[in-house]
Amino acid sequence: PASAARLLTSPAGRGKEAAGFSLIELAIVLVILGLLVGGIMTGQSLIRAAELRSVTADLQRYQASLFTFRDKYLALPGDMRNATQFWGTMTNCGIANPSGTGTQTCNGNGDGFITDGSPAQTGERFTFWQHMANAGFIGGTYTGIAGPNTLFHGIIGQNVPRSRIRDAGFSFDYSPWPTGGAWDFPRTSNHRFWFGTQPPNNQSNGAALRPIEAWNIDIKLDNGVAGKGRIMPWRSDVNPGCSTSDITLNPSEDAAQAVYQVTNNEITCALMFYID
Repeated sequence: PASAARLLTSPAGRGKEAAGFSLIELAIVLVILGLLVGGIMTGQSLIRAAELRSVTADLQRYQASLFTFRDKYLALPGDMRNATQFWGTMTNCGIANPSGTGTQTCNGNGDGFITDGSPAQTGERFTFWQHMANAGFIGGTYTGIAGPNTLFHGIIGQNVPRSRIRDAGFSFDYSPWPTGGAWDFPRTSNHRFWFGTQPPNNQSNGAALRPIEAWNIDIKLDNGVAGKGRIMPWRSDVNPGCSTSDITLNPSEDAAQAVYQVTNNEITCALMFYID
């Protein structure tokens, strides 16, 4: 044993273990690490590209479902006067503590606009999704009831649909201010889908996209101009860093000058999709 110990502790006994890795071995390890990192980055890029394509596909699917619903039932989902004849009636429609099972829902007022309700109560902006799901035009099940915080409190996956982009989803409403305001740009249509994440107490107008991603969706489906057309971001006071816009300017001048800040790589954008 003593002779063996002396052998192991002598330079001759340590042999190759004392030499470490050769330059060739280190080069091979670095190449492998580079390939792994490159593969991970490429995989993340492909996943993100698929998520962005899904936003466009979801929008087109929801819009087609809306028009198909209107043609079949001669009413807008959510605004439909006789929805309960098809799907049953919830208790306490339009007042506190509504509840229902299965497809049970509430009627709209039939005025041609998607109107609001009250916090924790049924409202057309949420029965909109419930009616389309009940009719089988979109997947999922939705409560038709606003969240507890505000009359437009969407809860992604519960009363509005979920997107493939993490923490993001869609909402729908009618905005009666075509000239725009402090939050949004002037437009020619007032019914709109929203896409974004869920900020506290609000609907889907939290940032979910980088400006270059928002521009890419806009240019594919509209005109690529931030302040004009059917697809637009929020003004900079809602989503700072997404588009150039100054609410102190005349609204029409502001819209003409607004562009996506495509050099900003931060996630700063939510989008609105206006429809007739």
